[in-house]
Amino acid sequence: MKIFHLKYVCLYILLSAAVSCSKKDYNATPSLTTLSQYIQTGDGLTLFRQALKRTGLDSVLASGGPYTVFAPMDSAFTAAGLGSDKISAYPVDQLKNILSYHILPGRIGSGTLTGFLSDTLESLNSQRSPVVTQNYYGTFLNGVKVTQGNINLADGVLHKLSGVCLPPTGDIITALDSLPNTRMAAYILHQSAGLSIFARNISSLFLPVPPQGGYHIQYFYTASVYTSSTMLIPSDDAFRQYGYNSISDLAALDSVHRTNMLTSCILYGSYFTCDFMGGRLCGNINSLSQGGAPQPPIGDFGDNGALAWFDSTGGSTTYLLFNNNGQYEFAKDGLTINGTGITASPRIIQPNIVTTTGVIHIIDHVFAPNGGYTPQSPQ
Repeated sequence: MKIFHLKYVCLYILLSAAVSCSKKDYNATPSLTTLSQYIQTGDGLTLFRQALKRTGLDSVLASGGPYTVFAPMDSAFTAAGLGSDKISAYPVDQLKNILSYHILPGRIGSGTLTGFLSDTLESLNSQRSPVVTQNYYGTFLNGVKVTQGNINLADGVLHKLSGVCLPPTGDIITALDSLPNTRMAAYILHQSAGLSIFARNISSLFLPVPPQGGYHIQYFYTASVYTSSTMLIPSDDAFRQYGYNSISDLAALDSVHRTNMLTSCILYGSYFTCDFMGGRLCGNINSLSQGGAPQPPIGDFGDNGALAWFDSTGGSTTYLLFNNNGQYEFAKDGLTINGTGITASPRIIQPNIVTTTGVIHIIDHVFAPNGGYTPQSPQ
């Protein structure tokens, strides 16, 4: 009997020890840091933390989430002219508009950011939605690169961002009118009723039935319908280098000559510089081969379709007055443009300006590619 009791006593001691160890191990496992806790102590997030507190969005992040936060680093705020003093004086509603654009509901991290993708995703900014891109070269928000990503936290994911993304406030022409160095390109678009549609309402060009008293795309080589465009806009200095020193010089040109300076600069769809990295061909999307490039070619207006004007009776006039035989390529850096007939390769000097109707990249040369092109950059 003593042996029997001893055996059960030993078993009780062993079970008690096991339960005790189990409780000790569980309690010793630290819970994951929350978004609020991480932002409070994270390196390089001082200005982001200050801006969150000023707008009250710190309370939103503390509410449980989950949220995905693309947090601009201190260097990003400084580069955008948003130092501590500026943040303290910035109108709260405008600052909140910017910050909420960087906060997305749900978890978007290594589990969902896989392979090549480019998606427009909902943010806490109810009016505007940013684009998250991932490719060989990293993860990007509106073309701005993530410097440290996939920081998994208890109530979300945080990605440290190398720049501040500003929500769009107007269409492409409105943006060009507001920039100090794009007045000449803005003038050309204002003077061309056809080209201005690409900047204001490109989707109207692809209506199933051509409008009566409006422009329509003809001879388009795919069934795609586009709702935005990307414009490679020469700066005012670029026009001066090309021999046009003022808007008066442009006004003296005939409309065909003037319009041709921008025709090949219009791409169908929204593209950021991260979409050009690794090399990207532009031209006739029906005839261009993808070759060894990681992504398919991009169609430009100069090489894809023509504008037709439909009058009130249904009759039409097609305008074949553009450079319609020009292919070119973005080099591996995603910034330099090469092509036949391009003597000085343009380079993007002010990238990823987001508007309500597409994306603007300011370039340092006027260019007009002419003819076929064999890619030169590593693909």
